Amino acid sequence: GYTLVEVELESGRTHQIRSHFQSIGHPLLGDVKYGGKAYDGVNHQLLHAWKITLPDGRVFTADPPGLFGRIVRKLKLELPQR
Repeated sequence: GYTLVEVELESGRTHQIRSHFQSIGHPLLGDVKYGGKAYDGVNHQLLHAWKITLPDGRVFTADPPGLFGRIVRKLKLELPQR
């Protein structure tokens, strides 16, 4: 199965999410470089920053882009509420 997860970055390193999920046996969908399997023609990581909070407290949110949104709907996963 597939699970949509919310992750909070601590180090800000670009591969942090990818390497941690691979290390616990749950690579990202499509992330073939870190052990994930291609899905529906996607052979790259599917990550989306739906919410960003700046140090001054401002918060920005964004709906998932086209491909990400289509796959979330196809897999019947629930997006977080904005």
